Amino acid sequence: MLVRANSGYSKGFVSKNDQFAQTPDWLLLFYRKMFGNYFDPCPASPTFDGLSIPWKHRNYINPPYNELSKWIKKGIQERKESIYLIPFRPHNSYFLNLPKQHIIFFQ
Repeated sequence: MLVRANSGYSKGFVSKNDQFAQTPDWLLLFYRKMFGNYFDPCPASPTFDGLSIPWKHRNYINPPYNELSKWIKKGIQERKESIYLIPFRPHNSYFLNLPKQHIIFFQ
């Protein structure tokens, strides 16, 4: 599915300076409408290490882009329903290892 949204968020996908770009509210609302409630193992101001705790049934992950492989690996190990907000970089190894059940692209 391709969703076109002129949100200005694309800068967060390519910025090497901001590894912790926050998800815009409109996108979080979109996810809630499509998928219902979810757990965020990688929140903006964490009080826990999301890589070392069990995840819930449904998860939303907007990881630091310099640690994508760790978060994707954790999601695969957990075998839970997970939604990732990550850059579209199909030439990188992390992208090739993604489960291919459902992928939504935002442009």
